[in-house]
Amino acid sequence: MASLALILWLAAAVSGQAMPAVQLSEVEQKYLADAIEQRARVILQLDNDIQRLQKDLSEVSRSSVTTHEGRDGNTGQPIVRQGKFSTQAEKDKAYKDLRDRVREKIDLKKKLEDPAFFYPPAILKFAVGAVGKLTQNDRAVRIVQILGPAEMIVDIGDNWVMLKGFKTEGLVDDKTAGLSDVILVEGTYSYTTVMGSSKTIYKAVPFDDSQVRAYVKGSPEEFKSRLVEAVANAKAAAKETPKPKPERPAPVRTR
Repeated sequence: MASLALILWLAAAVSGQAMPAVQLSEVEQKYLADAIEQRARVILQLDNDIQRLQKDLSEVSRSSVTTHEGRDGNTGQPIVRQGKFSTQAEKDKAYKDLRDRVREKIDLKKKLEDPAFFYPPAILKFAVGAVGKLTQNDRAVRIVQILGPAEMIVDIGDNWVMLKGFKTEGLVDDKTAGLSDVILVEGTYSYTTVMGSSKTIYKAVPFDDSQVRAYVKGSPEEFKSRLVEAVANAKAAAKETPKPKPERPAPVRTR
C-alpha cells in the first residue's frame, strides 16, 4: 500500500503543482495527521464559542437599562423601570467585554487556520508509537523519580512514563514541572519498585518534528485543504453524536 507521502507526491506531479521537497516517515505522517485533527477540533469549538458570544452580544445590545421617570403623582414614590442593567455605563462595559472576547476568538481561529503557525499535538492516548506533547496546554506533570542526568519517570494522569534523553537538572522527585517537549513512545520500561515488585511502564524519547514543520511550510495549500476537511468531519461527527437523554425520575409507588 502506497504511503501518504508517495500518494501526495504523485498527485502533485500529475497536477503540475510544486512537489514538496520533504518526504515524511510513517511516524511523522501520524504526527501531522494528529496535529490537523486536534487543530480542527479547536477551530470547531472556537466557531461554536463565537456564535454563542455573538448571540450574547446581540442580547446585550437589545437589553434595557434601568430608568428613573420622576415620581408617582399620588404616592410621591419614585417611578423606576427596572432594566437588565443598572446604568448605561454597565451595559456599555458588558458589550465591550463580549465584543473583545469575540475578537480574541476570531483572531485565534485565523491563527489556527494559518499553516505558518504550527503547534504540536498532544498525546491523547498513550500507547507504543504515540507521538506528540506530553499533555494538552503544557500542563504540569508530576516527577515520580529522577533516574539520572537524562532519565526520569513522570506521572501523566493514569500513565507513568519513563523519559529518556531529557534534562533532569533542577527537577525534584514528587514535584511538578512543566514539560513541553515532543516525545515518541518507543516501547516499555521495567523497573523494581521500593516494595520489591516489578512494574512496566511506557518509555519515551525526544521527537524531532522539524521535518514535519518543513513539510507544512513547503505545502501550505495541502495543509489548509486537509484542515478544512478535518473541520467538516468534526462537525459531522458532532451532529451524529447522540445527546444523552435526561433521566426520568423513578415512578413513585403508592400502597
